[in-house]
Amino acid sequence: LSHSYSVCFRWYWQAVRGYTSYAIATCGVRLAQAVMSNAKLFAPASVYVESLGTYIGYPAIIGADGVEEVVELKLNAKEEEQLARSVQYIKDHVAQLGKD
Repeated sequence: LSHSYSVCFRWYWQAVRGYTSYAIATCGVRLAQAVMSNAKLFAPASVYVESLGTYIGYPAIIGADGVEEVVELKLNAKEEEQLARSVQYIKDHVAQLGKD
């Protein structure tokens, strides 16, 4: 993994443990820097994945045009099942927006 990816991933895990403001700001700055400098940064981002039909956190290449490439993951059967559950969870909750 690239250094930039591991830095964002490390901050992501700190966010999971409760340091959300700093982690989100750090990754936001790194993504903005990647766009402004056309860095071709390999990093996790919330992107639309055609094969899944939704936006989800997924590895991508970030450059001057924003998300320049979504990097397909090679997953085993168990991971595919877990991803499918996450995708369905997202779709179910998005479908509920505006129904109240």
